[in-house]
Formats: sequence, C-alpha cells, structure tokens
Amino acid sequence: MTERSPGVASDENVHGELERVVSRLLATQQQVIDLRASRDNERRVLDGIVQFGAAVRGAEDARGYWDVVAEAATTTFDCEACIVVAVEGTTLEVRSARGPRPSSPEECAALAEALARSPDGRLDAYDPPAVPPLPRFDGRPLAAVLHAPIEDPATGGGLTLVLAVTERKREFFRPLGVSQLPGLRLFASHIGVIHEMHRSQSRIARQVRLLDHANAALERKLVEERRSTEEREALREALAKARRLEAIGRLAGGIAHDFNNLMAVVNGNAELLKLEADLDEDASLSLESIIQAGARAASLTRQLLTYSRRQVIRLMEADLNALVESTLALHAPNIGPDITLDFTPCPGPTLVKADPDQFGQLLSNLVLNARDAIALAARDPRSARIVVRTERISMMEGLQRPGPAVLLTVSDSGVGMDAETLQRAFEPFFTTKPVGSGTGLGLATVAGVIEQNGGRIEVDSEVGVGTTFRVYWPHLATRGGEAPAPPAASPDRPVVMLVDDEAPIRRLAQRGLERLGFAVQVFDGGPAALAALDGDGPRPDILVTDVRMPVQTGPELACAVHARLPGLPVLYISGFTADLVSRDGVMPPDIELMEKPFSVKDLSARLYRLLAAHRRGASREQRAEQRPG
Repeated sequence: MTERSPGVASDENVHGELERVVSRLLATQQQVIDLRASRDNERRVLDGIVQFGAAVRGAEDARGYWDVVAEAATTTFDCEACIVVAVEGTTLEVRSARGPRPSSPEECAALAEALARSPDGRLDAYDPPAVPPLPRFDGRPLAAVLHAPIEDPATGGGLTLVLAVTERKREFFRPLGVSQLPGLRLFASHIGVIHEMHRSQSRIARQVRLLDHANAALERKLVEERRSTEEREALREALAKARRLEAIGRLAGGIAHDFNNLMAVVNGNAELLKLEADLDEDASLSLESIIQAGARAASLTRQLLTYSRRQVIRLMEADLNALVESTLALHAPNIGPDITLDFTPCPGPTLVKADPDQFGQLLSNLVLNARDAIALAARDPRSARIVVRTERISMMEGLQRPGPAVLLTVSDSGVGMDAETLQRAFEPFFTTKPVGSGTGLGLATVAGVIEQNGGRIEVDSEVGVGTTFRVYWPHLATRGGEAPAPPAASPDRPVVMLVDDEAPIRRLAQRGLERLGFAVQVFDGGPAALAALDGDGPRPDILVTDVRMPVQTGPELACAVHARLPGLPVLYISGFTADLVSRDGVMPPDIELMEKPFSVKDLSARLYRLLAAHRRGASREQRAEQRPG
C-alpha cells in the first residue's frame, strides 16, 4: 500500500478548508444580497401602500376603489397582470383588472381551479411543472401566478388579489415567485387597514361637515335671534315712545282747553286795558309783559300739542324759500352780531303745502338752537356761522308718500353732540341747556311738525365741529287755484251771535267786539242761542261758538243754526280742537277756526274777512239767479 507523504495530505486539507470557507462566503454574500433585495422589495411595497392610500381617497364608488387597488398593485410589483376576483367554488367574478385577464368562462373556471390548488399563494409552470397547465389570460398562457386573500371592506366578504405573468415575461418568474410573495401578502393585508382608515376619515369628514352645517345653522339662528331681539327692542322702544306720546298728548289735551281759556282772559283783558286806559309808561310796559308772558304760555301748550301730534294744522300752498326768508328776517336780530346767518335758496319755485305758523316755529327752533350751540362753543366771530340752504330733490323714498321733495338744511359751527346726546335729541323734555334756559320741547316739536306734515328729518353732528339738520318736505309740482283777496269790510254794524260756556270769555269778547264796531248777542250755550233764534230778535250775521260745551257742542249748534239760517258763516273758537280735525291733524278746508288765546283785534279782523267773503258769495248767487234762462 502506497503511503502519502505528509506534505501532500496537508495540501489537500488546506484545499478543502479553503473550499468550505469560499462556500460560506458565497452563502453569506447571497444572504446579504437576498436580504438587501428583500429590504428593497419591502421598501417598494411600503411606498406602494402609501401611494395606494393617497390614491384611494379619490375613489368615488366601490368600482373605482378596486380599480385603484389593481392599479397600485400593478405599479408596485411591476407585474404583467393584476386582477381582483371573487371566487365561490368554481365560479369566479372579476371585480377589476389591469393588463391581461380571463376573457371567457373557461379561463375564469381554470383560474378558480388554479387558485384552489395553490393555497400557499404561489403557482408556476416550471419549478415544478404545473399539472394541469396554468390557465390562460386573453388566450395567452401564464408562466406564474401569485395571489393573496383580501377583505371586501364594503361587505366584509373575501376576495383575492392575483398577480400574473405570461410566457413572454418568463425571466420575471423567479424574482416574482421568490421575493415578491411576502410583499404581496403585506400589501394585501394593508388594503383593509387603509380602507378602514379611509372610511374613518370619511366618517370624520362627514361628521365635520355635519358639524359645519350645524354650526352654520346655529350661527344663522343666533343671527336671526339677534335680529329678532333687536326688532323686539325697536318695537318696545317705539311702543314706549308711542305711550309717552299718548301720555303727553292726553296731558296736553286735558289742560289745553281750560288753560287756553284762562290765558285768553288774561291776554284779552290786558289788551283791552292797554287800548282803553290812559296809562303811563310803566303800566303800559307791565301790561305788555303780561301779554308776552301769556303768549309764551300759550306757545308752550301748542308745543306740547304739536309733539303729541294733536296740534291743528291749516295746510296751504306756500313757497318754502319765501317762508324761510320771512322767518329768518324775523329772527335775524335775535341771532346776534357775532354770528353770520347765511341763506342760500335754490333757484326756481319751491312750492310746498304747509302750515306757515308751524313751519316758522320749526325753523325758529332750529336756528335758535344753532345760535345757542355756537355760543357754547365760544367760536371766533369769523368762524361763527349758521348756514341755511334749500334744494329740490326729484325723488325721496323716506317720506310718508315717496316723491319729489324740497330739502331744507340748517348747519352750524357749534359745539356739536356726542352719540348719546344725538340719540336723545328728539326726546321730549331732554335738554343740554342750563336749568331755566330751555324746556326740552324744541326738537321734539320740530319732529312733531315734520311728521305731521308728511316730511322727514335727519341730523348729523360731531363734537367740536357742529351740527347739520336736514328737513325733507314734500314738493308740489304745480300751484293750485289762487285764493281771492279778502274784500273790504262792510261799513254796517254786523250782528255777532257769540256762544261760549265760559263767562270771562264771553265778557272779554263782547267788550272787545263792541268796541271794534260789532253788535254782540251773548249766550252761555246752544239751547239759549236757538231759543233766541226762534224768537223775534234780530238775525245774526255770523255765529261765533266754542267747540266744547255742555249739553250741545259747537258743531251740533252750527247744524241746528243752519237748519234755521242756511249759509250763515260760522267761526269756531277753542282752546283744544281735536274734535274738529281729521285723523292726521289737518283742519278740513270748510271749517273756520280761531284758537284760544287770541287777540281781540285778530278776532275782529277775522270776522270782517268772513263776512266780506260771505257777502261776496251771496252777490254772485244773486247775479246768477237774475240771468235770463
């Protein structure tokens, strides 16, 4: 037996050991390669899952959802075909597909059988050869199939995600079969999770939308409640204002009749004393002071009635520019030398229908208030200014009857008003003047006059700058028929039937009228006057009667007199005339009224005008009767 030398045996051992080391190195290298490939595949699968999660948000329905699944799997695994199927026995339904797919019932049945015989999820045609052969997609034989179960998120049923390659991609078989099956299972397991996340997000989004709708509805409700609260507050304030108005009106109406009767006696007797007595200068001044104080007292009552909308107004057509000029001329001496009063009338006619006395009272209040505001501001005379302007407006919507208007603006450079004062500017008895310097009825009266005449007033003010009042008055397009000039008084001694239940008023009027050329028949009520008419006494030329009297009112007496003496002129005298006016406070044109207190001279002049007009009308009737038929 031939023995090996020790050197040869040693070489063989080294060679064998070297082979084993190389094998281990190669195996280790392959493990590193496989690990790196697995890690790359896993990263690719995870990226695909993320992309699938982003894409599935755009799926609008179930069909679209499975299209996203098939598209994401095809892109992630770079396979030739990807289908989502529902398998029940040998029946297979394709829910979605990318690439080749089973296109006939036979191909669907073959795929169902192949999936059933590969529970591990891997089936290929070569290692080992598939028996029977793998199914076909669109008539092309498959080389390998990977599949993994997935859950239908909509129904909870089981579906299968299938990846496949055909014969022309045979070289893709091994990496598909060896390294991508775990990735496919990972991808399939995340489909349900991502769908659940998507469904949760959808639920959350729906809940957020519902909350947004609820918040919007709540906000609308709050806005509506706030608006309703504001409207209720406005209605409450309007109701409170109306009640205050009614209370002041009742107060004014309750005292106006008696108060004006008393002031008529005071003023009338003072006037008669001044006319009849040979008085020295001091006594004459005292009587004049009594008359002025009485006039101021009567004016205060009229202001209360005006604010409460119970003052009688006698509307007539007038040019607003002319009314403004006459009022400013009257008050210019009272403005003072240090204040400039400017009036800029608009060109052309400014025809309105107004009570001239009320308009004069309105403008007087505004101008005198402007004077007082400038005095409080202690302005340099060069900047102390009251500016009055008129302007025609073609259409004004804020009037009681929208239409053309004349705008009267009164601006001053006075102290101005803050927001709180401006809000209360038209409130009765509210004043910023020192105690004893104002009644607080000026602007309240202005607002009452404007509202009673169908107009509107606005005010802007800024502390330290001044105040601007804007008065909108309905404009008349054309002037009505001109009233005839009153004829001259008759030289005859007219007979006046005077009826009043107040003895002082009767005595005052009788003394004054007899002194001024009238024959006066005096009665304390309607029954006595009618009894005299039914007797043989002289017939009166005119009836002068109080409105409010016991037993029989003035209008009732006038009706009874006209039944006996048709066409007899009637003049009503009253301290409170609400019973004679229409609902809006306007005196009917066929009623002649003289408000107490009045001057005896004014009463006499009014009677002569009425008598002259009556005689002129009677003359026209006689001439008409004498004309040949």
